[in-house]
Amino acid sequence: MEAYLYCRITIDGKEARFGMKKDIDPKLWNIKQGKATGKSAESSSINVLLGKTKAGIHEIYRGIQERENAVSAEKVKNVFLGIDSKQYMLLKLFDEQIAGKFDLIGKRIVNSTYNRYYYLRIRLSEFLIEKYHLADIPLREINYQFIRNFEMYLLTARGNKQSTIALYLTIIKKILELAYKNEFIFRNPFINYKIENEKSERGYLTQIEVEVLMNLKLNKTLERTRDVFIFCCFTGLSYIDVFNLTGEKIRYK
Repeated sequence: MEAYLYCRITIDGKEARFGMKKDIDPKLWNIKQGKATGKSAESSSINVLLGKTKAGIHEIYRGIQERENAVSAEKVKNVFLGIDSKQYMLLKLFDEQIAGKFDLIGKRIVNSTYNRYYYLRIRLSEFLIEKYHLADIPLREINYQFIRNFEMYLLTARGNKQSTIALYLTIIKKILELAYKNEFIFRNPFINYKIENEKSERGYLTQIEVEVLMNLKLNKTLERTRDVFIFCCFTGLSYIDVFNLTGEKIRYK
């Protein structure tokens, strides 16, 4: 007859328990070591589960300890199980970020920055449906493997270049770091994840090419665009800086 596995958390003499949804043959259990004995598939599976559970609980404990003065066994258990805590979702958080970015267009960001967030949100939604059959996913369920799977999805299913993939992953990393700082999650899944990027040589215009562009005859719309570009070339200002430039900000000597 098999026995049901339980996890016991003890902090300051107080305990909290929860079932691990796993049965074990009592003959395989080593009471002293607190794990299954032998090298059978069942023992290995149980010990892997125990190891992941222990690591997760320790990580949650450290996270709560860093943010709060009081840590209890019950609180650690609830965070681990997702009980009595608000369920923060990935795409919902993206929607909030996208809405905020939209309000910043022309003020602090350009339209292309907003578009990156917008299209990344679409890719994430497609990925969740195709890979996990989900409309959204809780932030606490995002781990190293999830990020890796998404990277491979972009590379194989979407045919994106590594530079685009790196850009998308960097955005996700920023959003998850924000979630971590806001205590929506107690670990950052990007801690041990290295974002690979391709080195690319950026082209530039020669003095002669700039002069040709300056003397080129264009219609009024393109002429203004050209003039702004040339102005950026000679001043070193970015597009968004020129966009926000007003007469009051110009000093004449």
